[in-house]
Amino acid sequence: MNLKLFLVVALLVTFIAACNDNAANNANDSTSAAEKADTMKRLSPDQAMRLAIFENVFEKFDGPGGPVLLSKAEPCFRLYETRMAEHGVGRPVPVNVRITKEQKITDYVIFGGKELLNWIEKTVKKYDPDGLGDNLEFHIQFGIYTDTYIGERFPAGQERERRKNRFTVFIVPYDLRTKKNIAFDDTEVFNLGGLQP
Repeated sequence: MNLKLFLVVALLVTFIAACNDNAANNANDSTSAAEKADTMKRLSPDQAMRLAIFENVFEKFDGPGGPVLLSKAEPCFRLYETRMAEHGVGRPVPVNVRITKEQKITDYVIFGGKELLNWIEKTVKKYDPDGLGDNLEFHIQFGIYTDTYIGERFPAGQERERRKNRFTVFIVPYDLRTKKNIAFDDTEVFNLGGLQP
């Protein structure tokens, strides 16, 4: 498992176990300030610090991410490989690089902790119920948003334009028994997080 993903999941598990409080665990945008203040009173200083870290990391982005079909993501993987080859990066190819336009950078992608953890648990239950995840890995696969991909997910407007041709990452389940990505018609990968900047 990717170290960053592992750390994110570990932080989430630690936070959830430490809080042991449904009000804190299920807080959402509709939670009133009074409810939040009441919850904070019941937390130890260590738990309050963990909650502050959790909120700082996972609430300042433009989308929590969510599952999408692998078949819909594959054109983004191919576009990434094509674009990298154009820049002389990739498998051995003759390099004749001339960059004629710039592309907006993606420093990192943020996924919501709860959404990501729920998807990981669902994926493990579906593809490795007996091994409880021992037979799976989650690969971070790079892609570039295609017009078709974002057109199917975002209405015309600012968000679609902001994501156009942007680098992104997909979290892809990988089966250690078959040594392949899990690729069935209904296989879901995780994407649609917040692109930074």
